[in-house]
Amino acid sequence: VYVMMLVCLCLYCLEAALRVFVVRWEFLKDVWGYLDLAIILCGLADYVLHLLAVDAQSFSAVRAVRIFRLTRVVRAIKIFGALRELRKLLAMMGGCFRSLLWSFVICFFVMSLWASIAVEVIHPLVAVLASQGEWPDCARCS
Repeated sequence: VYVMMLVCLCLYCLEAALRVFVVRWEFLKDVWGYLDLAIILCGLADYVLHLLAVDAQSFSAVRAVRIFRLTRVVRAIKIFGALRELRKLLAMMGGCFRSLLWSFVICFFVMSLWASIAVEVIHPLVAVLASQGEWPDCARCS
């Protein structure tokens, strides 16, 4: 896990350096650029604290830095947001999941309705048959 964190941090640093090289000062005019820099700085701070063998559980600031690294997920949303086809695919999947959810709800209510009807209709018949001794060896029926 730690090695993968370092690999990701190196990749983020390389990507940020390349973006700064390509777009120069435009990098700092974008909100995503600031987010990228914050992620990299938090990752570097965590790496330095790990090298210094600081117990991360004792400092709430270190825990906050580690939680802030979760903003990498926001970067993934940015990357996926640029892909129009992927956005359409995700929207269609969301529509399918909504349809499936409502079909499960309808099936639940229909099955509950039929189960209630079956209990109301069949239970009196089974009670009559059990009182007539149809199932003498059944412990639940007597």
